Amino acid sequence: MKQLVLCLVAFAAMTTPLHAQEKNSKALGIRISSHVDYATLAASYKFYISAPGAIELNAGFGQRNRYSIYDGKYWNTTGISLSGAYQHHFDIAAVPGLKWFLGGGLLVFNSFSRQSYYDGFGAGIFADGGIDYQFTNTPLNLSADFRPVLHIAAPSGYGTLHAHTFGLAARYSF
Repeated sequence: MKQLVLCLVAFAAMTTPLHAQEKNSKALGIRISSHVDYATLAASYKFYISAPGAIELNAGFGQRNRYSIYDGKYWNTTGISLSGAYQHHFDIAAVPGLKWFLGGGLLVFNSFSRQSYYDGFGAGIFADGGIDYQFTNTPLNLSADFRPVLHIAAPSGYGTLHAHTFGLAARYSF
């Protein structure tokens, strides 16, 4: 029985494509976003788990100066975030290295503010779509995306839907 299991594992290992060993299957860099509250600037790590499928992980930081109608003062709100997304890529045959993608993911964040309605933990889900370009002779990966965020839980000052979130990323691929 052990030999049968070992043979099946060996057969699966030999016939499964090794996408992690492909050139430029991982990329590390930065992502800037229009979402200033907690993801203006983020560290970005992207890796392929199959030929069309990739995971993108972001650790972000943001800061916003908000005006309070209650006391007539400006208060600083700082936030941090972690997000992860699955992206399914489709080749654009006319341009080698250019792909478009669709996907979605999860987000958690915490904002720090003296205004109680902007202070606290939040979580959300988002759709993700955009374009991705991998240079052929340079280890540079560029992407642009649209990421509308639906907050499942958030401090009361945050809206439920942030449909205005765009991002640009530049990564070193290896």
